[in-house]
Amino acid sequence: MNKNEVDWDKELKGEPFSSKHFTPQMQQQVEQRLEQKRKFSFTRWSLATAGCALMVVALWLGYSHLSERAVVPPLAEQADPGMDTDTPAAVGWLSFPVAEGGSEKVRVKLNHVMAEVYTSGEVSRKIHSPAKQLPAMTFPLPKDVEGRLEATWVTRPDLTTSYLLLAPAGWAAKVSIAENGSYGVTFQDPDNPAQSLKYTDNNWGCAGCAIGSIGSYFPDQASWADGMGFPVYEPLAFTKHQLLGESGADSRTARYTLELNDQGIQHQGAAYYDVGEWGYLFRLLEMKLSLQFSQSELVESILGFFAANHGPLAIPGAEEDQANEEYTLKALKSALEEQGMELTAVGQHEEHQFNKKLAGVWPDELLVDESKSADMHERLSVYAYGNAEECAAGLEALKLEINRTTYDGGARIYPHVFRGANFLVAYWTRGNSEVAFSYDRTIKQTLRSFES
Repeated sequence: MNKNEVDWDKELKGEPFSSKHFTPQMQQQVEQRLEQKRKFSFTRWSLATAGCALMVVALWLGYSHLSERAVVPPLAEQADPGMDTDTPAAVGWLSFPVAEGGSEKVRVKLNHVMAEVYTSGEVSRKIHSPAKQLPAMTFPLPKDVEGRLEATWVTRPDLTTSYLLLAPAGWAAKVSIAENGSYGVTFQDPDNPAQSLKYTDNNWGCAGCAIGSIGSYFPDQASWADGMGFPVYEPLAFTKHQLLGESGADSRTARYTLELNDQGIQHQGAAYYDVGEWGYLFRLLEMKLSLQFSQSELVESILGFFAANHGPLAIPGAEEDQANEEYTLKALKSALEEQGMELTAVGQHEEHQFNKKLAGVWPDELLVDESKSADMHERLSVYAYGNAEECAAGLEALKLEINRTTYDGGARIYPHVFRGANFLVAYWTRGNSEVAFSYDRTIKQTLRSFES
């Protein structure tokens, strides 16, 4: 049989499949082959046309006026900058005021990177859109850092809020999100991998991690950490340590320098902590630099920007998303279903797991994954309040209700309780130490996405 390529366009003109020797399978193969040729031809012309269009746009941008705000193209229109967490995409420029004074601006290249969030083993789908326009920058920068400094804008598909960090130009960024909800970004010098810039945030999770870090990076809090059960066994060797201020968030923000390690690497950083209803928060930005890195103005700009904002610069979500967001059961149910939960409303006259009026509000009850299990289903009791104060009152009422003395002799059942965005959610789960709680993290992250 001749194995040479056949020009099917030429051989099969007219009525190509009139012969009985052509089986339906052969006909399908031929049609697929011809379709591939047409697509390839179209693609070449499309790429050429797109290339010309891009050249025109680039020339126009080169001569257009740069705004003080970075107008960010909609993410859906960008060339897939999001899911590759190792390669930030350049999306524009930011203008900072000059530290030396005057009307001149410091132009800083803006990169974008989107983190991947895994929920129940799958990549999270987008719930909200991030900001379409970044705020005007107010932190002053020395003129000399222009061209040596870049800004990285980090977004997540499950949150409307995002954040901004400064880093040395050309350093590769990699975003990380841990199972416990903590997250961060690591920038690495491609020419000297020993040099890095690392941001970490426990995101109000892992209380022990936060308490231990607070005691380590804030020596005046070491005794407090010890009293909480997390003593500082090996105090850090600070050569410099200074609080940003004496009150408020500034008193919980510090700049520091550590002694050189055995490899000749110096650690310089900024740390921030807070204590609140969610638990304990700890943020750290640390640079590891060799003695050859003598760009002190660059280091000061990066760490100073972080310290001034008590962490990375927080970017609010898109205004239209926030304006249209309604704290309704329908909105919450839709958001949870986007994260992989199958939810079925329990009818008004059906039996409820927990039909208790709390702070003037009756719950809506949802069955979880009804079609996936023939056993007793997990359930959500959802309370939607008008404001945060009413929601807090509902939480206190729930505590009293589930802890009140009963004389029915039955086993007491405690739900996992989540509060956020005026919602109070009681998750009646079957999980235990052997069977993981399926949706704790999903519910927690979704509620936070409404608050963003």
